[in-house]
Amino acid sequence: MINNKMKILISSLFIMCLLAFGALLIFNYSITGILKKHGISKDEIRLTMEKTQFRFYLYEKKSGAKSQLGILTMHKEKDQLFWSFYNDSNLIDSGEREIVKTFFPTIENGILVSHSVWGGYLNKAVSKVNLRSTNGEIFSAELIFTAADGSTYFMHDLGNNDNQIEIAD
Repeated sequence: MINNKMKILISSLFIMCLLAFGALLIFNYSITGILKKHGISKDEIRLTMEKTQFRFYLYEKKSGAKSQLGILTMHKEKDQLFWSFYNDSNLIDSGEREIVKTFFPTIENGILVSHSVWGGYLNKAVSKVNLRSTNGEIFSAELIFTAADGSTYFMHDLGNNDNQIEIAD
């Protein structure tokens, strides 16, 4: 027979296990938890873009005078509560301007294809960011944001097109 002290101890352990499980869920499957797990604070996020079941975060991590730009991608299944980490970006160019690229899968006309999302920054304030693909096509970035320090950040979904891009002055 279990006495009252043992019941209280077992109940307390059960509640602590539930709380630990809940904390693990929040840390691994919530947006804030995934960002923290990858060392990104909300203050470092410059732009957010959502496409189908994916969300892209253009972030800038600063360390003294240096900064690193990246795109963190999260995935969420339809009708699901939790997000999951999908991938991080690839650095393409650096200097006065920096460009990063990431991919996400989607279905077009019943076929699985890969889209590329590009992000970057210019070390100056501009109202429009023109991008040029390797085939010479020029287009405007979908999202732009000018920070208080005068830097301009941008994001663009290039679609099912694996061309490289550059900033067209």
